[in-house]
Amino acid sequence: MKILSSGVAGLDEVLGGGFVSPSIILIGGSVGTGKTTLALQSLFNSARNKECCLFIASVSEPITSINNFLSPFSFFDPDLKTMHFVDAGELLLMKKDVFGIIKDNIETIKPDRVVIDSFLSLADMDKDALDALIIYMKRKNILLILTDVFREQVLNEHYIASIVDGVLFLSIEDGRRWLTVFKLRGQNTSIKKHAFKFSTAGIEVFPKLKMAEVVSVSDKKVNLGVRGMEQIVNKGVLEGSAILAAGEVGTGKALFGFQFVHEGVKSGEKSLIISLNEDLATITRNAKHFGFDFQPTANNGLVRVLYAPVVDLVPDEHLIELKEALVGVNRVVIDGVSCYQSAFNATSNATRDYKNYLQTIISLCKSRAITSVFTSDTNPGEYYPSDIAPMMDGLVILSRAEEKGVRRRYIEVIKMRGSAHSTGKKLVDITEKGLEVSPS
Repeated sequence: MKILSSGVAGLDEVLGGGFVSPSIILIGGSVGTGKTTLALQSLFNSARNKECCLFIASVSEPITSINNFLSPFSFFDPDLKTMHFVDAGELLLMKKDVFGIIKDNIETIKPDRVVIDSFLSLADMDKDALDALIIYMKRKNILLILTDVFREQVLNEHYIASIVDGVLFLSIEDGRRWLTVFKLRGQNTSIKKHAFKFSTAGIEVFPKLKMAEVVSVSDKKVNLGVRGMEQIVNKGVLEGSAILAAGEVGTGKALFGFQFVHEGVKSGEKSLIISLNEDLATITRNAKHFGFDFQPTANNGLVRVLYAPVVDLVPDEHLIELKEALVGVNRVVIDGVSCYQSAFNATSNATRDYKNYLQTIISLCKSRAITSVFTSDTNPGEYYPSDIAPMMDGLVILSRAEEKGVRRRYIEVIKMRGSAHSTGKKLVDITEKGLEVSPS
């Protein structure tokens, strides 16, 4: 027994390493979910790595049609010598012995992996012959992948589910594509749904990240970078803390984040800014007004700005990108964190999914002792976002009020775990150097 790579980006991690060979894998799902693409991507990428591969096309889709739809994908190479095809539909029209010819091909080319696409059409021709062919291939130490259209309930009740060693189910729900591993004998896999998408490379799977089980604990204090803040939070916040800066529009939340990053630059620390609603040019322009240069070429590359517009966001893909971007980072700012919620609006458990997603990001930062600042707008009549505030270590409220015809800004620390802090609102001004807390 050996483990073979699936040949599909991200799928090996979901499978616990890849496909066991010999074994029989069933890829099921409704029409248009990507079953054939996934199977062929596995074959072509494996053939490119010198495996001998065989694709058996069913009656429903001839080889010429398959080649046409594969042409946009970079994995497709019609000249690969280790890639072989059998068109069962054409053989049937010619009244040939389909199963005999398939068996002859297997004896001749000795494939490492075989795909039978839409295998049920062959079962309709001769179920006993197909069952015998499947058993024959398993004895030949072949990785066999079967694909066909199934609804989830039907798949679970179908006889084939008990015969195969693994079941992958592709679905489209809430406007997103999902891959679920229902079973995979002999391997430690997750039965969670994993997002995937189509790209020019084919299918890309985004393994669902788990919350970090190990949290890095430190007694080191981190300066927030706001002048006069030492009046409120003594000696800064604990390294690895997650701080929520919340308030109405125009109260200085983004500026609070900028100053937090700039303080890191002064200390030679690497920082990451994730912006969910403003692009790189806007972020760098706004920061420069206060003397903060976040251009990629400035500060010896200590600051990176990553623009992640929610309209294009695939949440699990974004998590993987974020995980990679956090390598070596000391401070992170996620500006407009409430925008994440809109990425889950179409799901049946939007609030729960949003909170779990945010908790995963927080645990990812804590596992690396990264101090994080999340900024969030508050809704009318809301003092702070009560849905996400409990998961934060610190809660800073930025507000404004009119007094005797003069608008004033305030800052208040509601909580700050592990740090002594004063209570009550403090006047804060926005100066050419950023937010400054007025002396008591």
